[in-house]
Amino acid sequence: MLLDAAAKGDAARVRSFLLHSAAEVDVRNRKGETALILAAAGGHMDVVQILKNVHADPFAIGQDNLTARGRAEKAGHCRVASALKAYEEFCKKEFDESEYFSSD
Repeated sequence: MLLDAAAKGDAARVRSFLLHSAAEVDVRNRKGETALILAAAGGHMDVVQILKNVHADPFAIGQDNLTARGRAEKAGHCRVASALKAYEEFCKKEFDESEYFSSD
């Protein structure tokens, strides 16, 4: 399962799930946690990078009302939190530009 692999920091399994199955990157467990949230909480930078590359939602919020970046910060994973902050900014910019260029 994608969520289990992400929580354990198993980058090879995460990559395999995403490449060879119909795994939804933003699937949630009962606590509302996505693979990105679980990887961030565990400080698994390699898994976070893989999930960023397949456009995992950085703004998803678990039952604890924290995003992946919030979980990384709470757990003291500063490098992961910093990477996720940059990813959030990138995603926000992409969204803002797509809104700007939409043809309404």
